Amino acid sequence: ILQIVTNSVEQNMPKKHFQDSKGRRIERIANETQLKQYLQGSWAEKSLGIAIEPGLRINHATHAWDLLFERNKCRTHRTLGKYPKVSLKEAVEKARECKVVVNPRKQTSSVQSSLETQLLIDDVIEEYFQYRYKSLCERRSNKDPYKSVERMRYQYAKFIRPVIGNLPISMIKTSHVIAVLSPITASETTRSKTKAVLSKLVQWLVFSGKVDVDLMQIDWFLVNRALPPCSNIERHYARLGYDRIPELVEDIFLRLNIEKERDYVSSLALLLQLLTAQRAGGFLAFDRAIIGEGRMWFSTWSNVNFEDKIWTIPPNCLKVTIIRNQYAQPLKIPLAEETIIVLKLIKKFWKERRGINLAPIDFVVPKYDDLTRAHCSHCLRLLLKQMHRESLQRGGIGYHDPDQPGRIITPHGFRSTFEDWCLSRGFSLIDVNKALAHIGNKVQEAYQREALLKTRRPMMDAWAKFCFSKVDPTVLARFAQSVAGY
Repeated sequence: ILQIVTNSVEQNMPKKHFQDSKGRRIERIANETQLKQYLQGSWAEKSLGIAIEPGLRINHATHAWDLLFERNKCRTHRTLGKYPKVSLKEAVEKARECKVVVNPRKQTSSVQSSLETQLLIDDVIEEYFQYRYKSLCERRSNKDPYKSVERMRYQYAKFIRPVIGNLPISMIKTSHVIAVLSPITASETTRSKTKAVLSKLVQWLVFSGKVDVDLMQIDWFLVNRALPPCSNIERHYARLGYDRIPELVEDIFLRLNIEKERDYVSSLALLLQLLTAQRAGGFLAFDRAIIGEGRMWFSTWSNVNFEDKIWTIPPNCLKVTIIRNQYAQPLKIPLAEETIIVLKLIKKFWKERRGINLAPIDFVVPKYDDLTRAHCSHCLRLLLKQMHRESLQRGGIGYHDPDQPGRIITPHGFRSTFEDWCLSRGFSLIDVNKALAHIGNKVQEAYQREALLKTRRPMMDAWAKFCFSKVDPTVLARFAQSVAGY
């Protein structure tokens, strides 16, 4: 009876999500070891995708390989056998064979012309997306390769496929490119990204040997001149006027007394981004889980030096990792006293709420309930929207961009606010660009290689003092005293 009751309790208990040996959640299988661990354990996921092959999944119950992909505008399903009879490598190869099929309408001739030139764009597009995914992974930028390729798929399906999807790859001409890009008039950004997908596709068709370079009759200069202007007004990231920054910081600081842990960590992360004027991608995760080497894209506590008061963000955590075939220089950020207090408050949170001392390998801002993941950048945007609504409820004016009425401020807009404030106070534009990690032209990159910490430190100290100018000094001193031992 006891055994029956025990089994019943175990069956009704919620199952854990698939994790590796270190307790890190895995959302897509990356290798054979993870595959075996997934199939041998009992997990909440009924099936999991394969990281290197979009559309390929393994069923936990049946061990069957399932492939879902799109061909000729139709969603197609294939079963590719079962594991271990069909290994991970074999399943990936079979999946790619299913996606990349030679066009049966090819005509044969006595003169052996290039058969590849008879392929349609739809026939090779999956192979192209696989190439883009691998190249993005090899670059090790802090851009999510899977998310980037999915965006390319969307642009191809919506804008490119209706015009040239059923066209032989050797027949793409300037008129076709203009026909693809001309209808996109609502957004200059959408047009430029679609053009980039087309341009990279053409380059890949040439250097992969699928088409002769002399057959590619595309005049990109003529394309740019022939496109109609976009009707939309270009919009920047919504920012807050620097005169209201102390009010915002006071509002954020008051939120540190709330009990909700996610908002508490989000408040600290928002203060950290504001005080350092950095992009969130250097230390905050995307809006989805990161797998494998993706952990290298976010800064850890090994990069923070409290003695020298410097936070060094390595190149693989920056937006631009490689500049003209060379790794970018690490970004060194002088830390003001207020910034150090914020960093130590993050350590204090994990020590008091979780009983864990953050180690050098841990993220600078771990997720509030999961040490193995960086905190999500989306939480900062949600927090600002919530603060805006609460400000209106109190009878305030909320947090709108003064130049774009009706638009709520964004975390990335703090970088614009920071530059406006620095220039209004007479600080050097060179120091500001160094602080924002802005890339100059080739000559500037060659000669301006010093971090300029001596001139940037007074600027960052003055910015932090300005941001906290409305915070009660006694409250700030109490917080500083509470983190003295961290």
